[in-house]
Formats: sequence, structure tokens, C-alpha cells
Amino acid sequence: VGSAYPGVEIHANIAEGILTNYFPSEPSWLPGAELTCLILAGVIFSLLFPFLSARWLMFLAVSFPILLVITNSWLFRKMEIVASVAIPILLIIGLAIINMAFGYLLESRRRDQLKNIFGQYLPPAHIDELLKHNNKNSLAGESREMTVLFSDIRSFTTLSEKMTASAIKSLLNLFFTPMTKIIFERHGTIDKYVGDMIMAFWGAPLADSDHAKHAISAALAMQAKVQELKPTFIEHGLPSLNIGIGINTGLMNVGDMGSEFRRAYTVIGDTVNLASRLESLTKHYGVNIIVGEQTQVNQPEFVFRKLDYAQVKGKKIAVNIYEPLCWRTELTPALTQELTQYEKALSCYFNKEWQAAIDLFKALVENYPDTRLYSIYLERSLDPTRHNDEANSPTLFTEK
Repeated sequence: VGSAYPGVEIHANIAEGILTNYFPSEPSWLPGAELTCLILAGVIFSLLFPFLSARWLMFLAVSFPILLVITNSWLFRKMEIVASVAIPILLIIGLAIINMAFGYLLESRRRDQLKNIFGQYLPPAHIDELLKHNNKNSLAGESREMTVLFSDIRSFTTLSEKMTASAIKSLLNLFFTPMTKIIFERHGTIDKYVGDMIMAFWGAPLADSDHAKHAISAALAMQAKVQELKPTFIEHGLPSLNIGIGINTGLMNVGDMGSEFRRAYTVIGDTVNLASRLESLTKHYGVNIIVGEQTQVNQPEFVFRKLDYAQVKGKKIAVNIYEPLCWRTELTPALTQELTQYEKALSCYFNKEWQAAIDLFKALVENYPDTRLYSIYLERSLDPTRHNDEANSPTLFTEK
């Protein structure tokens, strides 16, 4: 293969070939066979490489040239065929390098795209975790069991009418920042801010088996934070705030939705609509948080109070609704006693034992006058037909 080959070496090789009857040669059909194999290899690897991970791409880029060298050596020694191996090796390595470079550029673009899309919904740490699971997450719409939360400032319209635009901006900034931090710390995804409302969900884009628990935990922390912020609002000359929170769990559609002009990663479905309605019911019952039945199921770490069997706007079927009061570890003897009395009174109400319900709810109203819920049930018990939107169903509350 050298440009200058000594004549004596040529004579020696010819002599050896005569003595051993070994004459490697290039058959007439070999150039055509090499070209055909080259084209086939080029087509196969061009189609295969784009679908392989970097690890498999590197493995094939190294193993196939080694296999070609071994095959070429076998053809030379056993079949006395002199075949070219350099061009196929260069072809495979070249295709591998091109695909690696293209894959790197594509991956960098995808990472930037995901960061741009999810940067407004998730904290940076969660975005990094999302990028690690690129095969398990997609912007395409899909149906998942998730938990959604709606939070709204009470009487915000009335408050804003008395404030300047600058004051409203300061108030919302002071409010949204810690609320968002609480949601992020509990693995939530911010869907949107609409005026004074926060919409968040758990279970996407990263899967979360404890989505209901994290949502309830966030709601309790948000209510505690609002109480903590009240002195700060007063210091800034802003009004004190109270919020209502509605949470619901179930199947919903999640994905990147919208138009060609503007898109958003959001959730839609009947479960989401119910969560919004539950938030609005907090005003009626005078409570801070209301959760749906599916959210309350299998959550032994929290203390719940059943509120009602209610039919909300837009739903034909009534649902049980609950108020999460605190973590189980924070349950006090006084609260335990109150809940025991309330559950007994509620049982009488649902069983239509009106006089017993009246007596028990009267005692609760006297002992806990600030709890609007007890006054509501006392009023219903005193005149059950007034609150009956379905015949003989005084236990059903229908939202107007």
C-alpha cells in the first residue's frame, strides 16, 4: 500500500504465494458489491441514527467499524479477497458525527423552548427535573388525574374601587409573590393569574402521586401566610385581605393549548370547573377552603369537616364538600370536641331529626358564634322546606 515498494519485496511475496498457493485478489464483482453495501449502509444508518440516544449512537459508531475491520480481515485471510474498508468506516463515523451535532442543536433548542414555556409556571429546579424526564413529558394534550386549586381575594372589586392603580399593583405584588412561592415549594404549577385570582394545579407537567396532599398543604399554608401578611399590608397603607380557596381532584385535560398567536400550558374539564365553583362557595359557608370529595379521600394527615351535600351551578349531580381545618398533628382537644358536636348535629340534620338538630346547632352557635356554618344549619333546621330545592331533600343545598 506504500507509494514506494521495494522490488525485492514484490519478488518475495510472489515467491511465497507460489509456495503456499495464497494469492489475495480483488474480484471483478467486488467494486459493485462495495458500492451497493455502501449505499445500503448509508441509507440504513441515516434513517436509524436520528432515533437513537447519544449512548446507542456512540456504541454503534464504535462497534460497526470494529466489525468491518474484523470482517475485512476474515475476507483477506480466509477468502483471499482484498476489499476496501476505509470508505465504509468513514461513512459510519461521518453520519454519527452529523447526527450527534444535529441532536445536540435540537436538544438545546428543545430545552430553551421548554424553559421559555414553563419558566412562568414552574420554579427553575422543577424545570431542570422536567428536562431530565424528556421522554415522559409532552406539551401535547393528555388526560390525567390531577388536582386543581383556585384562590380568590374576598371582595376585591369593592377594595379596588377605593384604591389607585399604583396601590392595587403594590397589593397584588405583595400578595402574589409569597402565594406563588408556597405553590412552587409544594410542587405546584401556576396556571394563570386573572385579576386577583390564582389558578394552580398539581400532577403536570411532572407526575405527582401526592398531588391532592400537596394542594391541600399549599392551601393551608396560603391561608396562614395571608394572616401573617396583614401587618405588612397595614404598614404599606393597604387594606387587610382574606382569601377563599377551592380545590378539586379528578380527570382533566392538560397540555399546551391556545391559538397560533398565543398559547398556554393549562388544564380544562369538568373537574376544573367544579374547583372554581367550590371557591365561590367559600363565601356562602363562611369558610376559607373547600375541597371536593375526591380530594378528601385517602388524606389521613389532615383534619376535615364535612360542609354539605351540594349541587353547584353547571352540575346535575350533587357532591359532598369538605373543609380542611389543619394537619392531623395540629389537632387540639378543643377542636376535637367541637368537631364531635358538629358531626352529631350534622347526622341528625341528614336523618331529618329536626328537633335534635335544632338543639345541637343552637348549642354550637352559642359556643362558636363566629362560625357561620352552624348558623346556616340552624336556619335550615328551623325551616327545612325553605332550603329544599328538590322535593323531600332538605339535605341538598343547590347553589343559586
